[in-house]
Amino acid sequence: MFNANNYFKKLENELRKYFKILSPEFPDFLIPYIETQTMERLKDVGYFCGMDYASEDIYDFKYYFSRLDHSIATALIVWDFTNGKTQTLASLFHDAGTPACSHAVDYAFDDAENQEITEIYLVDYLKKDAKLIEQLKKDGIALEAVANYKNYPLVDCDRPKLCADRIEGLFSNNMIWTQELSLSEVKELYEALCLRENEDGDLEFCFIDEDKAYRLVELNGIINKYWHSDEDYYFMMLLGKMIRDIVDIKAVTREKLHDMIDAEVFKIIEELSTHDSYLASLYYEFKNLKKVEPQINRLPIKIRDIKPMVFKKRNFRR
Repeated sequence: MFNANNYFKKLENELRKYFKILSPEFPDFLIPYIETQTMERLKDVGYFCGMDYASEDIYDFKYYFSRLDHSIATALIVWDFTNGKTQTLASLFHDAGTPACSHAVDYAFDDAENQEITEIYLVDYLKKDAKLIEQLKKDGIALEAVANYKNYPLVDCDRPKLCADRIEGLFSNNMIWTQELSLSEVKELYEALCLRENEDGDLEFCFIDEDKAYRLVELNGIINKYWHSDEDYYFMMLLGKMIRDIVDIKAVTREKLHDMIDAEVFKIIEELSTHDSYLASLYYEFKNLKKVEPQINRLPIKIRDIKPMVFKKRNFRR
């Protein structure tokens, strides 16, 4: 049985401190939900879309960061600003149905530009977890209220607005992948955030400091260069092709990917590579390639822009 205490004991020290910045007091009501099978799976689904398994000459992550880590961090942001249980749980579950290898599945099925093919109807997905449903009943919270996270702009909203998911993604990507962001700067940026009503009448995360707002925009630009690099494009396409291949030969179904972890996908790829020369060549490149050539005639991929408010103004001086 998955134990939250063991999870926190094994957590990277930097992540433990990071969580503390996002919420000085950890909300204990989250523990039973973290210990469900739904959330346990996410500890073995990497946030970086299977690239933890890729060539170390291409990717150099500071440490492993899971979808569970990201989900908890996002929930802590929402809790810290709202103290609302339902919104906090909605943020905890927002990635619950993410498939193994995450957005590489979007690349597998020709949705690199929108990256929405991996989204599923979360109500039906969460219904399969009896412990989760039982805990919601104990807490008097409707399943639909926590599954429909897009109903909460602080959890998820359209770009270029800021939401907890987007803020956390910028923090963790720049701490762990680009390594451009220190914990001390995370704290400074986080403490410069507040909630204000935006032009649509919704509460939104905004800044009280123009310089901090500009810094977040700068960090968004840095990680965007990584996302749009030839290296990341090529490797996401590589893994996408491998996933498409194992689905096409019926080694796994697209639906099943939402119940799997990354290691299970790579185990299938490794086993099939012993007698599938096409898959073997892709997998060898994925594990061993040292340099990616310029990618000509690339397919369009997702553009991730942000335009944070400073107090109530969307446009600031820079």
